[in-house]
Amino acid sequence: ADDCLDLIGQEKLAGKSLKIDKKNGKLTLPLMYWQQSKSKSAAIAQTMRVANAYGSKALSALKPIKNARIKQAFHDLLTYTLTKVV
Repeated sequence: ADDCLDLIGQEKLAGKSLKIDKKNGKLTLPLMYWQQSKSKSAAIAQTMRVANAYGSKALSALKPIKNARIKQAFHDLLTYTLTKVV
């Protein structure tokens, strides 16, 4: 999800330099989808579908964790990561 910010984010809001991956020739998932579809919005949507699928798997992996504070911290981090692009 973070790689999507490189394409559509604003540096002030992201808190980091953007468009670096493309400049450096780093092939990220959103860039691959963009090359295939020729649509930036379609590339972002597809990347977020993949990110959300992995996010669901990550949330399932948290179930065995007994410590509620640790579990909540991981849950919050995952939620933040997946929603900061929107």
